[in-house]
Amino acid sequence: MKPISRGNLTFVGRFGEPSEFQTTPGWAQCSPVTPFQVEHTVPAEGWEDAAKQVLGNLARIVHTRTQTELKLVALNARVKCLESALDDVRNRAAVVVPIQSIAPEPFELLQPIQAVVQQSGEDHIASFLDANMNASGETQEEALANLKDVIIGSFEALEAIADRLGPGPKSQLAVLREFLKKG
Repeated sequence: MKPISRGNLTFVGRFGEPSEFQTTPGWAQCSPVTPFQVEHTVPAEGWEDAAKQVLGNLARIVHTRTQTELKLVALNARVKCLESALDDVRNRAAVVVPIQSIAPEPFELLQPIQAVVQQSGEDHIASFLDANMNASGETQEEALANLKDVIIGSFEALEAIADRLGPGPKSQLAVLREFLKKG
């Protein structure tokens, strides 16, 4: 802040938050603390018109700043909305999980089974696409465990009636035989 002479009144300050006024004989200062500053010297005579001009300028500055802050609030809300949508997309993305073991079942994996796990509503679905098999669960782990059960159950059921299978189940059994054998 700079001192002012007795003949003039100078407004120096940054506007927008509560201010503290300090006056001493012959001196007057306004020094609030916020991000923008206005400085204007008013002559001792005709101060009313000059004060109106200063207040008009201040009103424009406050209006502009308010509009800018409103735009920032709206942009911030949109960013949060987009971040939330991105999190939803990330959470729903499919994940490939290699199944490396069927233990403790009496079966041996000949090669890892590539299971695709994705969220569907509040559940998860695990799929063994090569054999056209799916299972669901409340978590990814539960869906994978259920898929292992479906694979084992289907393999045992199809093996038991292998000589009577139609083309679809016969193809499914052929795929399962590429991945599993009874131990």
